Amino acid sequence: MDTHPYCKLYKKSLKKKSNTMRDALPSIQDVRRIFFKQQRKKNLIPEHANLTNEYNQEIYRLRRKLSTSSNGQLSEADQKTLDKFIELKTEVENKHFEDLREKLIDHIVCQPRKLRLARIKNPERKLYSINKRRIIPTLHDRYVSMVISRAFRLKTLGRDQAIRVLIDSLNIAKGGKAAYRAILKFDIESFFDNVRHDEIKRKITSHPGVPRFVVEHLDSIFSALSRMDPQLQIDPRGIPQGVPSSSVISEVYLENLDIRLRQHPSVILYLRYVDDIIVICDESDTTNISNLVEKELANVGLKVNSSKEVKIVHPATVETSFEYLGYKVIFENESSQLKYIDISEAKKDRYLKALDKVSKYAITMTCWADEQSVDTFLWLFEYLLLTHATEESVDVPRIVTGLGYNARFVTSKNTGNLNEVIRESKKILWKSVGKIINSKLNPQICNCCNRNIYRVKDISNLVGKVNFNGIMYSSALLHIDDVSRERVRKLLWES
Repeated sequence: MDTHPYCKLYKKSLKKKSNTMRDALPSIQDVRRIFFKQQRKKNLIPEHANLTNEYNQEIYRLRRKLSTSSNGQLSEADQKTLDKFIELKTEVENKHFEDLREKLIDHIVCQPRKLRLARIKNPERKLYSINKRRIIPTLHDRYVSMVISRAFRLKTLGRDQAIRVLIDSLNIAKGGKAAYRAILKFDIESFFDNVRHDEIKRKITSHPGVPRFVVEHLDSIFSALSRMDPQLQIDPRGIPQGVPSSSVISEVYLENLDIRLRQHPSVILYLRYVDDIIVICDESDTTNISNLVEKELANVGLKVNSSKEVKIVHPATVETSFEYLGYKVIFENESSQLKYIDISEAKKDRYLKALDKVSKYAITMTCWADEQSVDTFLWLFEYLLLTHATEESVDVPRIVTGLGYNARFVTSKNTGNLNEVIRESKKILWKSVGKIINSKLNPQICNCCNRNIYRVKDISNLVGKVNFNGIMYSSALLHIDDVSRERVRKLLWES
């Protein structure tokens, strides 16, 4: 491994250095936080939970017993057992995270000069990842993100938070009178490809709270990108979308834009999620706001994508709408008050494309008595439409999927895009299993082999759930095993 010279001496000297350098290194709590953040993206059960699986099962059993007990207490023997297993579990986990912390500190102090990036196959976006075979480089990148966030005191809104804030702001304005406001939506053109390396390094290196290893890590990322695209050696710009630190870098890069717009006296609401910007302001000040956005972006070498720019002035005599982060916001005509929330055109098209794959899979099925084929058919529909979640437990991060979850901010049954997805789902499902459901044979028999149709009750139950209420309000299903879930994901979403 190509590391800094005198690495061992450098690491040993930490004990003699001031608290400033030691304080910049991760604590066990930091490692836990960034590890869980990584595992939540990848696995249903965190990697470290396998180390304490026998403890987890017993702890979970006793906690369930406690929650259902009449007096809210365990017997003395059960309480001692619970305390014992919690202590053992904590001991094993602390050892695991302490080992990870030591490896992460080694990586930080003796940081490799070269970082390897890999392209992720994605037809819609140019995505990258850090070496998947080794956990430490990715944990290092996440820790760099944490250090930058702390130094710049970044308080970013997640996707869900941004949608909630937007809906709340529009609901607050509801009343008997017409709404007077302007809504401006901006998209930054090729944002990730146009972040200037010199500008972001200037901002980060000039901050007194950013340690040297952060700058070295950014240099490694930029060098890795340049090796993949020689053009960047001539014009050094761009950050790798998909790498955790890129989202934090983007926040720092657009810091001045955020400050200017949040402090503007005419701005009622300002939201930015990476490169998607929403501004609600006085209708008389739209030109000034637009000019301000363009000027601040130009200062850092960026510009607005004019083809995606939206300007709505209320009150309007016709129904108006705009799309933001996977949702479509529709307003009443005349009053211009919020009418309802639907899923966006892009999200609708993505689900219709996945449904087409489900339909093609159903056509290839020749035997409804084959367990693997029927399981996969049901899983495809269920994972696409119905909410799935991990069982509630302090030991497992909650992962939620499905249209019922991804359309959770939809506010009405009378939505065009969501209903189109539901109608197409019904059509494909009935075309595939209608003869089975309506068969008068008992038990239902597969035509190709004269065996009993597998999971016929589950097929019938699925048909009953494919409607608005069934998709949006049914209890979450538990996830299937990771291997099967990954196979279903590839069938649904990969080209």
